[in-house]
Amino acid sequence: MKILSWNVNGLRACIKNGFLGTINDLDTDIVCVQEVKATEEQMADVEFGAYHFYQHVPTYYRGTSGVAILSKEKPLNIYRKMESEFDDMGRMITAEYPDFFLVTIYSPVMFTDKDGNKLGLRDYEARRMKWEDDLRKYVVRLRKKSVIICGDFNVSRGPIDCWDEDNHSKSQVGYTDGERTKMEELLNAGFIDTFRYLHPDSGGRYSWLSYRKDFIRHTNGLRLDYFLVSNDLKDRIGQSLILNDIKGSDHSPIELILR
Repeated sequence: MKILSWNVNGLRACIKNGFLGTINDLDTDIVCVQEVKATEEQMADVEFGAYHFYQHVPTYYRGTSGVAILSKEKPLNIYRKMESEFDDMGRMITAEYPDFFLVTIYSPVMFTDKDGNKLGLRDYEARRMKWEDDLRKYVVRLRKKSVIICGDFNVSRGPIDCWDEDNHSKSQVGYTDGERTKMEELLNAGFIDTFRYLHPDSGGRYSWLSYRKDFIRHTNGLRLDYFLVSNDLKDRIGQSLILNDIKGSDHSPIELILR
């Protein structure tokens, strides 16, 4: 089984740039998408061929964030809530299959108040920690089956996942001590970082790459996108890749193959 996860930074724009051809060429069974940036109405007329399409859009600020799942096999159920205060933000969707749950997420990188003003770092961290705790509790509740979690976690686990730790300081969003600690708590709850499991010493492998002013990708980047699997799937991990050759977003798609 081959699963793709990709922060497309706007699904409609990515489709214009060859998204459907890419997933068909890769012969992907399931595609998880983050930062869809489109309402249900805007996606209603899009043809996805062999794929069933499901999305979760935010209740407020519609046309921003958003997650989606495209699946050749029709899931048993689709869930858009984890019984959390963040359920209206369009940042989580779950597909249930006979033997596993697949959860795709787009972790908040910055919260705003009701007037749209960005929160300060301290207030942001408090909200982000609450999101992390709610997510961990949710996926642990799913453990009656195997669980796969993928998406843009918006955190870089450690120095090997960060192009320049000195410049990307521990006070910067996406690399704070609190965010990295919560990621380790999630893994310690019974999950495996599949890329790092297969490539324990592979540095310089980033799923997000910055752009120069002329829109050419830098080699400067962060590993922000992950495939995590529950421990019972450890022996089924075949490949976990970052597909930097595929363009269309500031994030590269990541791929998981389960035997």
